[in-house]
Amino acid sequence: MLALWRGPPLADFTAGAFAQAEITRLEQLRAEVAEDRIEADLALGQHARVLSKLEAIVASQPLRERPYQQLTVALYRCGRQADALAVYQKARRALVDELGIEPASHCCDLSARSCGRTRHSSPATMAIRPCRDRDSRSRLETARTSPARR
Repeated sequence: MLALWRGPPLADFTAGAFAQAEITRLEQLRAEVAEDRIEADLALGQHARVLSKLEAIVASQPLRERPYQQLTVALYRCGRQADALAVYQKARRALVDELGIEPASHCCDLSARSCGRTRHSSPATMAIRPCRDRDSRSRLETARTSPARR
């Protein structure tokens, strides 16, 4: 499906307000499908192959948790624990500074493993728990409507 996607969705209608909701929905769908594909590549052990793609996604969409999580796992499994921890810290800063929310708890677990603070810290056995941005969106909505953030 990703190979068939070319350019921005509804490119001829970006000026029309009527198309904005559908453009946003299609862009979100594309991002989720790309993340699912990367998840499959990671499950197949192709960690090094997805590093540059993940770095590009994180740079272009710095408030999505799942690509940060995937990048952390890929770096960790490539033996780059320090870089994995740096990515987690960057994600945490971005989410706290921009949205006022902490990363999901399973992302913190990945951070602890990257530091070697758990007894199950073998890169080959490090499991990925899906970090869907639906979790982030609900926490984002809570953060936006919270009286402390107003």
